[in-house]
Amino acid sequence: MPATPKLALPYPVPSDPADVPADLLDLAQRIDDVTGVAGGLAQLDSLGRPVSTPELGYAQITATVAIPVGTDAAPTDVVSLPALTFDGGVYYLEVVLPSVVTGATLASELIVSLWEGATDLGRIARLKTPAAAIMVAPVHERRRLTPTAGVHTYRARAFALTAAGSIEAGAGGVGLLSPAFIRAVRA
Repeated sequence: MPATPKLALPYPVPSDPADVPADLLDLAQRIDDVTGVAGGLAQLDSLGRPVSTPELGYAQITATVAIPVGTDAAPTDVVSLPALTFDGGVYYLEVVLPSVVTGATLASELIVSLWEGATDLGRIARLKTPAAAIMVAPVHERRRLTPTAGVHTYRARAFALTAAGSIEAGAGGVGLLSPAFIRAVRA
């Protein structure tokens, strides 16, 4: 049976024996083979829209991380992506922390930074208490980057100034915090 030149979709010609079920099965299987691959057909979401931002990597935590008093040079790891292979294209790195808690001291701060390997890419969040009480807030940061082709690791790290704080996360569900996560998504 011949096939189309671009996607190699099979089709019958007039001289082929008439077998509609088999021909449709061959076509359906080939469509499955070329869906979601480079040069093939686009994947669609549940509403029939093309999926244009495939996720390259995702990592989450479901427990609280204590954040001690520290410095930019020696922060505490909060959540880390595994080593991922990038192709030199543009990506978004997204960090979601459902509950960032400062220390209970006046002007206490909790600072979160994005790191690539051993390099600090800069602060993505800074919470500071206005009074001698804790401050609790969620953080959602999305940063556009163009990593060089090759393997990279990204992580969110944090430190406190004046008094220790924490980043809280949970498993989700009624009365529970959602997980904290980091993910890499193609732009």
